Amino acid sequence: MGYKDCNAFMSCPIADLFVDKEGSVSDAEIRLVRENGDEFWTLISLFPFILGRQQATLVWLYDISDRLEQEKATQESHDASAEIEMLLRDTMRKHFRRICDL
Repeated sequence: MGYKDCNAFMSCPIADLFVDKEGSVSDAEIRLVRENGDEFWTLISLFPFILGRQQATLVWLYDISDRLEQEKATQESHDASAEIEMLLRDTMRKHFRRICDL
């Protein structure tokens, strides 16, 4: 990743890892850890600005864990439906061949 060692990477401000040309981060999906150790997915946006004479950063964090779980469940359901459809078509072909062979 271009860092000389793990310590250099770990000491880098997180915003520096995701910045675009304006120095902000928009809608990055990252996994964070709660104080109790539970992991969760968030949508994060960071926007640096000057407040008075000090550098500040406006941060938005949205927990998207539920949304990602729903997307995964939807994909799994879609995959299962496609598999069932394929099996049904194969079964229909087999039965149709039997009927045609009579």
